[in-house]
Amino acid sequence: MASDGILDPSFAAAAGADGDGTVMTLAPDPPRLPEPRGARPAPRSPEAESVAAGAYAAVELLTQATERARAADPKTGRIADGRKVAEALRAGPSRTLLGSVAFDARGDRSAAPIALRIWRRTADGRLDYAGNDAEP
Repeated sequence: MASDGILDPSFAAAAGADGDGTVMTLAPDPPRLPEPRGARPAPRSPEAESVAAGAYAAVELLTQATERARAADPKTGRIADGRKVAEALRAGPSRTLLGSVAFDARGDRSAAPIALRIWRRTADGRLDYAGNDAEP
């Protein structure tokens, strides 16, 4: 068993036959981002899609935390201290493109989802994890 550090073509080459059955932990596949209104859909690589989903969710989190921090001072709606935004992030879960996201007192994500994939030998002899999901 290994983390997503083995999510690299060189793993299959280095592991050879011994890699068959290796379990890998990684973040689940991200959802596809919505297309901008009025724009033609643009092709995106899987790498861009995975980075984009996390960045999109981060902006959603920051927006919601800022709104919560402003609501804490309804008179002015001002945020006098950036720590108020951090407190708002830790105050409870936020809905994002990635689903519900919450943080613990240390700022680490609570209950982050995890996927398990198993490296298997394919019919053509390659070692691959695609489609080999396992239940955590």
